[in-house]
Amino acid sequence: MNEINSRLTDPKTVAAGRGAGWVTDGFGIFKSSPLAWIGAYIIFFILVMVISLIPLLSVLLNIFFPVIMGGFMLGCREQEQGGAFRVDHLFAGFTQPCFGRLVILGVLFFVASILLVSLMILIFGMLFFLMGGTGLIEQIQNGQVEQAFSDPRPILLACLIGALLAMPLLMAEWFAPALITFQESSPVDAMVASFRGCLVNIMPFLVYGVVGFVLMIIAALPLMLGYIVLLPVLTASVYTGYRDIFEEQNPAS
Repeated sequence: MNEINSRLTDPKTVAAGRGAGWVTDGFGIFKSSPLAWIGAYIIFFILVMVISLIPLLSVLLNIFFPVIMGGFMLGCREQEQGGAFRVDHLFAGFTQPCFGRLVILGVLFFVASILLVSLMILIFGMLFFLMGGTGLIEQIQNGQVEQAFSDPRPILLACLIGALLAMPLLMAEWFAPALITFQESSPVDAMVASFRGCLVNIMPFLVYGVVGFVLMIIAALPLMLGYIVLLPVLTASVYTGYRDIFEEQNPAS
């Protein structure tokens, strides 16, 4: 299946409660092969820590992240079809015909993220000077940096606007690796379909967000150790959400 599919499955609207169901289904996938999932994530954490020490490689990590997600999606599918999730599914996306398209997706998302951050900085600067005027410049020039930044409103407004702008980008990225991996989509078509899939399922995603937020708080309590379970579960929940919205039925049925 090397040809690019230009006709993606139309996303379905599912019940709001499925937002919680994606998490519980994700846990069902995790608990079938917990050691392999934990092992894969430990290796991933080590790679991230090592790569983060080298700025250029950090850029590559962002670009290759969809490839890694594609491998996780393949592991979920194989496990659901009666196989087993393996640690080497972490790298499975690098050997697939869709590897190049997953990399392009990573490049597109990285460039969009850079543009978004640049826009946030610009917005912050505009708000900063609109609210403070020339007095802020004088404070900074006089070394009164702490006083200049004592008003939290520009920062809060910039963060709020940034979050609103980041939401469409996150929606476009959410299901894109799975769509490229399983439906042979082009990167742009996958991002559009992912955005549409999230848009027509706002209520399930609100439920999903609330459940995920609560679980993140709980996972952080035992010295953050709960995340070694929660992150694989949330990764698998991306697959179960994709399956609900973009596939007619469980592939294992």
